Amino acid sequence: LLKQELEKPEAKENGWLLDGFPRTGGQVKAMERMFIVPNKVIMLQVPDDVLLKRVLGRRMDPETGKIYHIEMNPVPDDDDKAAIEARLITREDDTEEKFSKRIAAFHENEAVILAAYPGARVLDGNRAPDDVSVDITAYLNA
Repeated sequence: LLKQELEKPEAKENGWLLDGFPRTGGQVKAMERMFIVPNKVIMLQVPDDVLLKRVLGRRMDPETGKIYHIEMNPVPDDDDKAAIEARLITREDDTEEKFSKRIAAFHENEAVILAAYPGARVLDGNRAPDDVSVDITAYLNA
């Protein structure tokens, strides 16, 4: 599926971005076998407790698909606020138990991923989103 998507004209013309992939050494090797090698790799470093707080506060509007966070990105104050808040749901995988499994798997594979991509840029993701975005853009444009 990945190879099919990356062979599409849009991907060839505009480039591509894989968010959170590859996650394991096996996935890195599978990409290499298909000659899928990224030009640039970014790993955002964020403390586990901050990631957990982000996950547990995340809410989704099932009607629009928009993602909110109860503290960092609440529903805006407007005429629809009460209706939107009433329909917000917590995604099935946004639990402490599932987060613990995902973060353990991440830490288990982090060194393998970084070793596979020695030019990877490791950035502090525990900052204001605009600041992180500036650093990512600068790296991608370099």
